[in-house]
Amino acid sequence: MGPFSLFDLTGLDVSYSVLERIYEDFYQEPRFRPAPFLRKKVESGLFGRKTGAGFYDYGDASSPVSDKGRPGGASLPEAVHLAPSANSRCPWNAERLAAAGVALTDTPCSEGYGLNLVAPVGCDATETATSFGLPLGNAVAFDPVIPAPGEVTLMATIATRPKAVAAQALSTDDSAVSVIEDSPGFAVQRVIATIVNIACEIAQQKIAAPGDIDIAVRLGLNYPQGPLALGDHHGPTLILEILDALHARTGDPRYRASLWLRRRAEAGLSLTHTAGSPLPAENTPAEQETA
Repeated sequence: MGPFSLFDLTGLDVSYSVLERIYEDFYQEPRFRPAPFLRKKVESGLFGRKTGAGFYDYGDASSPVSDKGRPGGASLPEAVHLAPSANSRCPWNAERLAAAGVALTDTPCSEGYGLNLVAPVGCDATETATSFGLPLGNAVAFDPVIPAPGEVTLMATIATRPKAVAAQALSTDDSAVSVIEDSPGFAVQRVIATIVNIACEIAQQKIAAPGDIDIAVRLGLNYPQGPLALGDHHGPTLILEILDALHARTGDPRYRASLWLRRRAEAGLSLTHTAGSPLPAENTPAEQETA
């Protein structure tokens, strides 16, 4: 389940009390700062399932409502330009668009024609489109960190025309599509990077050993993998890139990268690597060839 369903299940009053205690016990460390709207929920008596409403309304049989899918009347754009990052991070996009009969162009689409796709990592759509010199009116970002082609998150700039968003250039099949407002790091990138970063800081402060952190989260929260293993799955360098971009864009110290993460990303080591432990053996040429 997602974080909001989990909050509703455990009870927002309980979770908020725990989060506040952690925040204060760590001398108001910004990484652990509870979100203000969580306090508003608690003060309003919306504790989740046990009160009938929290982030979701449990008195309504149709809740929670999924907003995934292709909006009615959406049509494919006349042409699509993939910005360099969009091409390199997700090369399968070009294949899907070509298979759907969309014309791909090497030059940016002008205002009022076609769509310009960008793939921000830790940045927002407006910042990324501007950095490539693309017109904002027909620029749309997609999240390249979500690995499955069947799950697409699109993000408009502050000036993207609604028609351009509705075109949904990446929903050329039965993909589940979510369209969100412009936000640094989308949603999934921020969630993943924050989870990994906090686990790294727990390891950095020697509160728990890396292996124990992963085991505790898998057993306690039923995650398919622990947070450090999750960071290794996506790559420490990518997680660091997301956090550094979030920190630079928002100025929020919540996204300050842990030294545990930064050092291992710089050294090319696993997030479970502890200082003084043997380095992984180098692959032989034969092994590299086989890999």
